[in-house]
Amino acid sequence: MSVRRGSLKAVLALVACLFLAATMTAAKDPASAAKYCSADVARQKLQCHDTPEELNRSLELSGVDTGKKAKGTEGPRLKSESTETAQAASVIGTVYDNSGYGGGYLNIVGDSCGSGYTDFIDLTWTGWNDRLSSFIGGSGCRLYLHEHSNGTGAGYGWYASSSWVGTMNDRTSSISFSP
Repeated sequence: MSVRRGSLKAVLALVACLFLAATMTAAKDPASAAKYCSADVARQKLQCHDTPEELNRSLELSGVDTGKKAKGTEGPRLKSESTETAQAASVIGTVYDNSGYGGGYLNIVGDSCGSGYTDFIDLTWTGWNDRLSSFIGGSGCRLYLHEHSNGTGAGYGWYASSSWVGTMNDRTSSISFSP
């Protein structure tokens, strides 16, 4: 009987440790705690919120063109769909947790699409490494997904959007942008 109690105490202690470790990791990594994030490429700044509305409000207050559709509609918020005047920074791409543009998302904010293959963002600092399943380019950008950081490894793309990224699902570590 004492062996069972000892085993039960050990299991409970292990569960408690795992719970605390998960809680501490979520507190350190804002992307793991919230579903809706934005990564400012130029400033290497990440912000995450619990709702898409909070994220969009924060971006708009920062002067970022979110390209919101008509008030009250849902869906990707991209500058290319906006009728407003272009601003200095805009959403150049949005990547999604799930296929079909579902789940949480990361808006990638930049000044422009860049000049092609050499302009990329590493997802390692965003909490979105090996996480995305679909994407939409914004501001007229096309995206190319790379398996590894620094624009290396297997790839997929030069598409304006993709509702499913096939073999690159949950394998993307960096993204290149091109007009």
